[in-house]
Amino acid sequence: MTRLLLCVLALSAVSACGSDSKEPLRQGRLTLREGGSLGELTQCGLDLPACPAPLHCVSFRLEGVSQARCVDPEIICTEVLACTGGTTCALLESYPEQVVCSGSCKGDACDAPVSDSGP
Repeated sequence: MTRLLLCVLALSAVSACGSDSKEPLRQGRLTLREGGSLGELTQCGLDLPACPAPLHCVSFRLEGVSQARCVDPEIICTEVLACTGGTTCALLESYPEQVVCSGSCKGDACDAPVSDSGP
């Protein structure tokens, strides 16, 4: 177990170093999939009623607006939302659960990084 933890930490350190490129990492942008709609999805959140089973409260940022909706987490990334720039739609476990774009974004459909650790 300790050996596995050390390997994970070592790999994390290597990947955190990144490349020598001066170009900042950019993140993908969430978009609605073709034919996807939020109209029928009930809003949810800390001060709102809980979602009926089997739906979960899932938050995301779409067109610059943060929102949370009751949705089946199994379909949020396959039928409702997609990511731009070659990034992958991912669901983070929290309350509410969060949809984010994972991976390095390439092209014009990318956003600036959330934080910049550079000088």
